[in-house]
Amino acid sequence: MIFTGVNEVYIDELVVKENQRGLKIGTNLITYVEEYFRCFGFNNINTCTNKFQAPKFYEKCGFKLEFVRENKNNPKLTKYFYVKYYSTNLQRLQQKTSKNASFCKKRMNPEHRYNV
Repeated sequence: MIFTGVNEVYIDELVVKENQRGLKIGTNLITYVEEYFRCFGFNNINTCTNKFQAPKFYEKCGFKLEFVRENKNNPKLTKYFYVKYYSTNLQRLQQKTSKNASFCKKRMNPEHRYNV
């Protein structure tokens, strides 16, 4: 599930079945979400995961740990909050946008918006 607010995207409940992990499904979904919402000028993508779930996965995808909310009763449920900012370097942003121009044009049609 994906939510958007003011200038941010929030990824919630990204789950890949255990027998399909390692096939780049999660990585490809993250990449798609990044490129999709880049077209609309969002500033960053946020997510949260528990200690026993996917902290290493999000770090591998380039997310930075923003903070940790420790669960003292059950350490497995300690929450890790991650953020990934879109580039603020205008040249890099223009290069990425030009590479993905057709991708973005297809999604600028309002009926396709948020249809990921």
